[in-house]
Amino acid sequence: MHNFAKIWTPVFATIDLKYATIKVKDGSTGSLVSVAGGGSDWTESGSQAGAFHYGGASIPTKPVYVELGGVDITLNEGTLGALVENEWAWGDDDTLGASTMYINLPGDGDPDNLIAAYLKVSLAATLKEIEVKIGEGNLTYSENRNIEYILDRGNLDDVREGDQVPLDVSFDFQWEYIVGSSGSAIPTVEEALKGTGEAAAWVSTDSDACRPFAVDLEITYAPVPSTCGDQEVITFSDFRYETLDHDLREGTISCAGKCNVTAATAVRTAQ
Repeated sequence: MHNFAKIWTPVFATIDLKYATIKVKDGSTGSLVSVAGGGSDWTESGSQAGAFHYGGASIPTKPVYVELGGVDITLNEGTLGALVENEWAWGDDDTLGASTMYINLPGDGDPDNLIAAYLKVSLAATLKEIEVKIGEGNLTYSENRNIEYILDRGNLDDVREGDQVPLDVSFDFQWEYIVGSSGSAIPTVEEALKGTGEAAAWVSTDSDACRPFAVDLEITYAPVPSTCGDQEVITFSDFRYETLDHDLREGTISCAGKCNVTAATAVRTAQ
């Protein structure tokens, strides 16, 4: 099987936060269904080369959540007949007689040739998310790995990779309130990170409910004007805070923690 999706694992990135949206998201994706690697479920569109429409039975209605390579691309909904890489759409652009899902993968890739479960959708999700106000702050992350150098009688010889190291993430955000207004269902950032208060109904992004509560952090970066570059969505999966430092004078909270992954993932699309 081939994997045609252009998914990056960035090691370091510098972006202008004025053009970035940072969100905290829970794990309410609904029941995910794999629609990749079926063998004959997808057919190339006659209206746009490189775009494929779905003909199987797993997507009877428009998806409310689309995931490619573990990255949420739901917001990458494009226009039928003009889909760019990593965009999808819902409709009938080939006189099929009914609406269905279309997607355009890098390299004119056929979703049937993807590995199983690489492309997944949900038809009923109630994803909960809030936007983080960074103000004059920043977000940084570090990817690390352990490399072990094996000696042979005192001389460098073999090299192997040691134990995995979780991804470190830290960011600053504006301190408005520690708790949300009761009954509003709109949590503060701190409540969202903890899964408490108005975020008590949030679902952990970790598939194991016995583990500590986790969220996804998502950065959507869209340079302005759009001719200055592509849009990129960077996801930090299964983030758990470890410290929350409150600064009353500056009105900020500094958060630091780790993700239960070794690297961030990103999807890049043309604006």
